[in-house]
Amino acid sequence: MILRSKVNLRGNAGRKRGNVAINSQSAESPTIYGNSGSRTPLVWWYLNEIGQPYEVGDAGNPHPFGQVPALKEGELEIFESGAILMYLADKYGGLDTAAKRADANKWITWANATLDPAIFSPNIQASAPRVLDKLDGLLASIDTYLVEDEFSVADVAVGSYLLYIPVFFPRFSVAKWKNVTKYMKLLSSRGTFTETFGPQHAARVEQFLG
Repeated sequence: MILRSKVNLRGNAGRKRGNVAINSQSAESPTIYGNSGSRTPLVWWYLNEIGQPYEVGDAGNPHPFGQVPALKEGELEIFESGAILMYLADKYGGLDTAAKRADANKWITWANATLDPAIFSPNIQASAPRVLDKLDGLLASIDTYLVEDEFSVADVAVGSYLLYIPVFFPRFSVAKWKNVTKYMKLLSSRGTFTETFGPQHAARVEQFLG
């Protein structure tokens, strides 16, 4: 297994990396099974952002359907990117109230149930505008990030799908959605985005957004 994170924060409960609070640390790092051609980078990005060490599983994927991503931590096994993100945020992400957790979880659920299908559809030109219209309106009332203007797992979930557009659908323009464009620029400027998705992906995003 390969240790992905270079930052070890064990014994530093309550610290913050950037403006992401770290609630608690585990004596055993989670193992993430997956690859860059799946939703696994969403999980990697969040873990890199909060500075939580993790390992990349090279065998024995615990996903009952043989898909990725999947997480194993001790005896605990979780599959589906949304469920993994919710668990990690609850354990490590500093969402210290039920209201904050619900606020983040609604965005994770929306990203997987609505945004992802709208973008990765047979015809993004037909499916995405309605969803982006609504998102753009919601972002108009948000200064920076989705949950209390602090970067959180919600931004990872929503932002990852938006930032796949320049790579998979470079001819689809988001220019008319000013707030979405601003939000994408904000998220792609974070160092952990480039660290996780790679410089080539980041360069395509920068070129796409102008």
